[in-house]
Amino acid sequence: MLAAARQQLAKLEAGSRPQEIAETRAAVASAEATLHNAQITYDRQRALAAAHLLPQQSADNAQQALKNARAGLDSAQQALSLAVQGPRREDIAAARAQVKADTAA
Repeated sequence: MLAAARQQLAKLEAGSRPQEIAETRAAVASAEATLHNAQITYDRQRALAAAHLLPQQSADNAQQALKNARAGLDSAQQALSLAVQGPRREDIAAARAQVKADTAA
């Protein structure tokens, strides 16, 4: 039990690995590219629908895809923020307390 508690504490104190941060940065870059493409598609679809060259439903679908892309980017940015910040201080404190309790037992 003590060994597992120490291992958990060490993991929390180490924080995110560089590879995890790089992975989330790549996810942000991908989400940005998806958003850019969705914006271009929406602008094109909207213009064509306004000229009655395309059904309005196509523009509506493109608008929904744009909203989804924005949400995807927000999610990726939040994941990056969490990876950069690492574990919460409260989680580290709890792990330290567990090690201390297991040591005393």
